[in-house]
Amino acid sequence: EWVAVGGGAQEVETFAASGGRIVVGSLSNSISVDYGPTGNGTPTVLGNVALWDGVDWNDVGGGVNGSVYALAFAGTDILVGGDFSQAGAVSAANIARWDGNAWYPLGDGVDGAVRTIHVNGSNIWVGGDFSNASGSSARGVARWDGAEWNSAGSGLINITLLNSSPASVRAMTGTSNGLLIGGNFTRSGAHTAQNIALWTDYSLVGVSREHSAELPAPGRMHIGNYPNPVANTTTIRFELEGPANVSLEVFDSLGRRVANPIVSRRFPHGPHEVILDASTYAPGPYFYRLSTGNHTESRPFLLIR
Repeated sequence: EWVAVGGGAQEVETFAASGGRIVVGSLSNSISVDYGPTGNGTPTVLGNVALWDGVDWNDVGGGVNGSVYALAFAGTDILVGGDFSQAGAVSAANIARWDGNAWYPLGDGVDGAVRTIHVNGSNIWVGGDFSNASGSSARGVARWDGAEWNSAGSGLINITLLNSSPASVRAMTGTSNGLLIGGNFTRSGAHTAQNIALWTDYSLVGVSREHSAELPAPGRMHIGNYPNPVANTTTIRFELEGPANVSLEVFDSLGRRVANPIVSRRFPHGPHEVILDASTYAPGPYFYRLSTGNHTESRPFLLIR
């Protein structure tokens, strides 16, 4: 079953979601949103970045002065990538951060469009149609460590029989083996790579490497649920790498706990399943939080009727 998100938004190019919040971006200079829950309210024009908080659509600092191609959450901050030179009134070369009150550039940015963003702990990876980050060579992919830009080796390039051209990176995701990168390129560093490559100087925060020789850390876990969206019930699966006291709680999009802990007891290491009965909840976005003594993971889900 399909369910509307508010009254919807006009021309969504990209979006990101976290903890019940949804941020959308467009190629044009503005987004028209409808405040009516089913699309029959009063349309309002916002900047080309808009945030759905579970109740209303909100402007995000007036947006940026160009196209938005990529969005991501870094904690509660919003990262915006695209083809632009300003975020609000702040100079920002194709990548910017919104903290809820103000825009901030990431150094001097990059010299071409940002097409994808991947957040891994305190590191922000960007990919796109650029050759330099803050004036230093970074072909197609670069990493912001909170203070400066770093390249991924000699980067990526697209070589044909007649010439060579910069790579165009369109997708990135973190794995236990490295950062997986896809786009339009033929070489990664000194290696032939037909449009997909793995950068191994990378450690995925919060996920242990497979076949690790280390002892499992008590309380570390991997979680997920199905189905999602949820009609009445959903099964939450989690795997503990060591025995732990586990607490499972559910929150609405405003961060309010909607029930007493669904689970609060000790589990042995290994895989487990818990049935979450959401039949008495109102339709809308929620998130559940699974906590052990030293680790917490949250995941969103959408309840529909």
